[in-house]
Amino acid sequence: MHIIISVLMIVCGILFFVVPESGYAILSYTFGAVIMFIGCAEMFIYIRFGVGLLGGGWVLCDAVCSIIFGIFLLCNQTFTMTFLPFVCGIWIVVLGFVRFIGSFDLKKLNMSNWFTEMLIGLLDIVIGFIFYILPEVGALTGVICVGILLIVGGISNIVDLIYFWKAKRYAKKFLPIDVEIKDKK
Repeated sequence: MHIIISVLMIVCGILFFVVPESGYAILSYTFGAVIMFIGCAEMFIYIRFGVGLLGGGWVLCDAVCSIIFGIFLLCNQTFTMTFLPFVCGIWIVVLGFVRFIGSFDLKKLNMSNWFTEMLIGLLDIVIGFIFYILPEVGALTGVICVGILLIVGGISNIVDLIYFWKAKRYAKKFLPIDVEIKDKK
């Protein structure tokens, strides 16, 4: 499910980048729906895998923040269209901090990829601040920037998922807790 969401983020990002004249109103609805859907997926991941695991609370925090932002954006279209650069920037900064802090949990598990996760978190934070600080880029440029952010976010989520699976396999070898990975087919 996480892969599907990430691919949808990348596809939406490409569409916003390639066809920016699709409209700012469509972007605001889509953005709210995508963020809410991401939050629901993160909540599913927390319930399925994260309860009781190191860093699971941060997955829950990410899920709750994303669901709240998504609902807020869907219910307040005038606000969303006016303040989308600010809201997007704040959301990306929050996700960046979650990734940054989560990278240190990977470090505690002696995962070699913790530094990559930390850099992705820092990149999210920088991109979010740029988007927040420079709202005057306008609606057309905003659509393109959101497209780029969705592409980066989708790729980042895929990288997170790969590292998460590696961390679970690693933890299964050394920790006396049940970290059984069950795939539904």
